[in-house]
Parts: sequence; structure tokens; C-alpha cells
Amino acid sequence: MPGSLKCCEVRSPPDGAQLPELAADQIKILLEKAYLLLKLSFNMKVVLKLTVRVGKVKKIDHQGHPLQMTWHQHGYDTAWVPPNCGMVPSGMEEDCVWDPKHQIKISLEKACLFLKLRLNMGKPRAPTLKSNGVPKHGRKYTMYHGTSTQNAQLIKKNGFRPSAYGMLGPGVYMSRNVTKAKMFPLGVLPNQKVVLKLTVNVGKVKKIDYHGHPMQTTWHQHGYNTAWCPPNCGMVPSGMEEDCVWNPKHQIKILLEKAYLFLKLRINMGKRLPLMLRSNSVPKRGRRYTMYHGTSAQAATLIKQTGFRPSADGMLGPGVYVSRDAKKAGKYPLNLPPNQRVVLKLTVNVGKVKKIDYQGHPMQKTWHTVHGYDTAWVPPNCGMVPSGQEEDCVWDPKRIKFIKAIHPKQG
Repeated sequence: MPGSLKCCEVRSPPDGAQLPELAADQIKILLEKAYLLLKLSFNMKVVLKLTVRVGKVKKIDHQGHPLQMTWHQHGYDTAWVPPNCGMVPSGMEEDCVWDPKHQIKISLEKACLFLKLRLNMGKPRAPTLKSNGVPKHGRKYTMYHGTSTQNAQLIKKNGFRPSAYGMLGPGVYMSRNVTKAKMFPLGVLPNQKVVLKLTVNVGKVKKIDYHGHPMQTTWHQHGYNTAWCPPNCGMVPSGMEEDCVWNPKHQIKILLEKAYLFLKLRINMGKRLPLMLRSNSVPKRGRRYTMYHGTSAQAATLIKQTGFRPSADGMLGPGVYVSRDAKKAGKYPLNLPPNQRVVLKLTVNVGKVKKIDYQGHPMQKTWHTVHGYDTAWVPPNCGMVPSGQEEDCVWDPKRIKFIKAIHPKQG
């Protein structure tokens, strides 16, 4: 059955803004090898991390193999050359995918990484200032601004709008410390906050180091572009530094990768990200957790297409059996060889949860039908599971969301 692999492709970055089409014969699996493929300087190279659906695969392990150039005509989707077979001068493996359109996917964060590298190619990164460091006139520095997810979207679209007033007068307030930036805005819940990473051209800088400074709110009228308060000077309650920029249009640039990070967060706005549960941890009612399910490659394809079908019976009765441990899930199904197993990574909304911690528990098989629980779980080392590991059973498969398929490592 078709599987998926994480791969890398290297190519010379385009001169224009539009990305080129992917070429099938450029797909490479090892990152180190990908960097070596083009005879370009380091800052002119980019590696794309890909998810590749390999389909039907043919191994070509010697020069002059009968299918060396005709493997696709014989119905194969991918060909590969094993390492140290004498075909590749470096001794590394080689992979070739026939149909890039249907077999290759560039994940969002990796595409954004490519754009980030393309944007910053050959340019030095803006340095980060220590909290007590004095900014130099006309230099660019990395700083941070804490805001809400809603405001972050507006900032990305329209740019910053200076606050009308503040400790240092009008301007855009920011910090050199990402931890401090995460505290703001003060009246917003943590899961609704976003930190924007910025490059700031400070221009001409003025230090304001005590309350009542003659230029505390008039520094721009004296020709300064940025004002800053050093730490522990008595002006900021937390004792941290503070920076204020007058002209956001010409002085502040939101780094590309952080704008894309915002987009990624925007998709999950208002949602709690699924958590990882330890084997002995009690699931909280109504929360979502990351769990795993071991199955065959054939069954995995059906599950992705039509969803889970509960087992008719089991240690905890009918339901979908899952585990919090990917390694444990990788041992199932027991009657299949390891190379035919697939682990599905899932997000599970556990709903109302019941712990079943000994054989013969009154609710062992009736936790849902009689008592209305959505998930049952068996804690580790309670004598119910031969391996001593935990077990979870979900009644309604609609509570389970498929994330991705993982192929367990062999050996």
C-alpha cells in the first residue's frame, strides 16, 4: 500500500517572486546530501522538506538494471537506489518520484521556511540587544511586540498604529525580551495572545532613565526616532527595559516567518491545542489529547477515507482502542509483521471519562451503554494489560480526528 516519507529537495532559489514547479528528479531524502547537490555558495542554497507519497516502489541497485529508465512504464511510482551499490558517487541513496503533482506535498511551515531563507538570503540578521544594551544610532535590532490574535491580523494587514499615549508618549511599544512581550496585552487570556517578532530600525535614540525626564514624552520633538528606558531605573514596575518607536511605517518590519507563524496560530484561534497525556495521568473531562492507534497499511487507508469503525468487543467492550504511547501503538496489530504496520496520530476529545482499574470492574463493559461515559481508560500496572501499559477506549469514533500516519522504524 502507498506510504509517505519525509524528504528534502534542493534547488537554486528563483530570481523572481514566483516559486518554480517541482522537478521529479530532484527529490532527495538526506538533508546533508541535499546541501551538496548544487555547486553554489551556502547562502544560495535552500532545502525543502517534503512529504512524499511513494506509491508502488522499485529498487534499482546496479548500473544497467533492466528497469533503470523504464520503471514507470512497468507501473511503478517511485524508484530508489540503495546506498553503497556503486550507482551514486557519494555512496548515498537516491530517490526519484514520477508524478510530483500527486505525490509531493510541501508542508506550510517548510514552505514558509523557504520564503524566509529566500528573503534573508545573503543578508545579516538583525542582532538582539541585551536589556541593558545601549542601541546604536541607525542600527537594526530584533525586538518583540505582544498583542491579541485579532490585533495581530490587523497589524499584518495594515501595519502598526501608534498608541496615542503611554509612559513615553505616543508610539509603538515593544521589548527586547520575548518573555516580557508574552505578558501583553494584560487583559487577554494566554491562548489569545500572539508575539510578533520584529526588525526595528531605531534611528536616532534617546535614553529616558527616570520619571519626569525633560524629554519623557517629547523626545520625538527633539528629533529622536526611538526612546528607551533601561532596566531597574524605577520607570517600569517589572524592572525590565522598554522601547518606544515613533514611526512604525519606516522603522518596523514584521519578520516573514513570524507572520506565517501568526497564520498558523490564526487557524487554531480560540481552540486549545491537543495535549500529550502521560501513561498514568487522569484525562480531564471534555479535553482534547494526542493519542495513537496501530493498524495495518490497508486499514489505515480506509480509516483516512471513511473514519474509524468501533471494534465489536474487547477488554473494555465495544469502541475504538487507542494509546497515549506511539511505541505501544506500533506493536499492533499483533498478527502483522512490523513492516506492514502503520501508527495513526490522532486528536481525541475524551468527553466524560471513566477509569477502569481492575478486572471485573462493575462498569468494565457498560461504562457507556449504562452509565453514559464517552471514554474509558485503564491505568498502567493495574493488572489488566499484560504489558503493564495504559489503554484507552473511545465509544464514538466521531470524537477522533485523524492527524497523520506514521510508519514505525524497523529494527
